[in-house]
Amino acid sequence: MFDEQVLTWGEKIEAKARAEGRTEGRLSLLVEIAKLRFGETVATTMAAVLGPSPPESKLRSVAEWVALSSSGDALLAKLRKI
Repeated sequence: MFDEQVLTWGEKIEAKARAEGRTEGRLSLLVEIAKLRFGETVATTMAAVLGPSPPESKLRSVAEWVALSSSGDALLAKLRKI
């Protein structure tokens, strides 16, 4: 029983760490793409608005906005509404 609980807790901690790592990686990639498309200022502002670990649903929306926004100003306007 105790061994099963320890394993389960360990698995939960590991799964949470993996999920957080994926989120950080996705955020980092989106910031880098925004930097390439719109410049350092827009990318830095975007990272500050999103914070260190935004929810996955928000990252999906931001990915679409980074890809489809016509300008950095348009991207930041969308980000400020969330």
